[in-house]
Amino acid sequence: MPRHPELTILSRNTGEAAFPTLPATDEIILRVSGEVQNPLRLSLGNVFDMPTANLSVDSMVCSRHRKRVQEPTTYKGVLLKTLLMQAVIKADKPIYQIPFYVLATNSQGDACLFSWHELFNTPVGEQVILAYSKNNQHLCSESGYMCLFATSDTYLLPRHLKGVNRIEVQRATPCKL
Repeated sequence: MPRHPELTILSRNTGEAAFPTLPATDEIILRVSGEVQNPLRLSLGNVFDMPTANLSVDSMVCSRHRKRVQEPTTYKGVLLKTLLMQAVIKADKPIYQIPFYVLATNSQGDACLFSWHELFNTPVGEQVILAYSKNNQHLCSESGYMCLFATSDTYLLPRHLKGVNRIEVQRATPCKL
């Protein structure tokens, strides 16, 4: 049962409250792995227990059609950098000297990419959310219970990932020319 009772799943057909179809509290829905000291295996209940971020988006532009596609919306979830701080990135020297990247993926093989510096050293980090609700309704679809996106991005699609189930931290290796 969700720990946020103010969130209600509404039926798309009738608009009335539907029975929650959220996974059991102990079902693992998200893994954080790679170059981290504390790999995370999180249930939706674990995510609900984390510090909550509320981000409002006035509108977004579809990168494919270049048209505004969304009305003002409020998302509730967890900032990506909050998850990464819990996982603790491994570093053998000051972390700002190591080129890390964060790759988020879903079960369909879609992915989006962020750099460590972008998340922790720029204002973008305060706008990258792993959302579990939109306008106080759980994100509950065939593609998953959470989506990851950067609300500061101009265009919607490049870094809007539905059904996120894995976050992986890796070191970027320089190319030898």
